[in-house]
Amino acid sequence: MTIILSLLQDLNTLEKLNTLNHTNNLGTIISILSVVTVTLIALLVINLLKVYKLKKQLKVLKLKLEINK
Repeated sequence: MTIILSLLQDLNTLEKLNTLNHTNNLGTIISILSVVTVTLIALLVINLLKVYKLKKQLKVLKLKLEINK
């Protein structure tokens, strides 16, 4: 009887550890997704700034071209 109770306690402990492991895995996945999301947003902002800068340069070049005609 003691052996059965001991085995049940061990099984309960293993289930708790397994639940913690899944929770940690979920936390890790969420952390990784957060980092990836922030990185992608930063890259998007950088590219939008580059596009804005290029549009300004294009506008200036068009004005210079009109002046030279």
